[in-house]
Amino acid sequence: MITGLGGVSLGGYLVHIFTRRRAAEGRYDDAITAVARLQAERHAGNVSVKGEYVKASGDELLKIERELSVDGVKRFIEARADARAALAALYPYSPDLRRYWDKTEISETELDELTDLLMKRRRRPTMIHAPPPSALGAPADTATRIPS
Repeated sequence: MITGLGGVSLGGYLVHIFTRRRAAEGRYDDAITAVARLQAERHAGNVSVKGEYVKASGDELLKIERELSVDGVKRFIEARADARAALAALYPYSPDLRRYWDKTEISETELDELTDLLMKRRRRPTMIHAPPPSALGAPADTATRIPS
């Protein structure tokens, strides 16, 4: 009887652990996707099109290019907002990512570093990653488990 009760308790706890892990992985997946989209949309604002592709010339071609550029800028602004929201959703696990979502602009190099960092942390999604080491005076790879 006690063994059966212990098995049921352990089984329920394992389901809780795996559910929490899947939720954390989902947040990291969302952040990786949002950062990749932001990186892709960075250069969408400066559009030039050959007139023969759109069968237009002169003022009509300029109007089309302007429209495409405006749409590109809108997509970039939306992608930036989505990336910031996805990074903020990781706060329970990676509060140190605040340095990215608080910025107005993230450089190309920082986007590459951020993508690498997110991919690395996704492998152990339920770890809590400390604030930047400079703030704590600790090594860069400081991390602890989230209490159950």
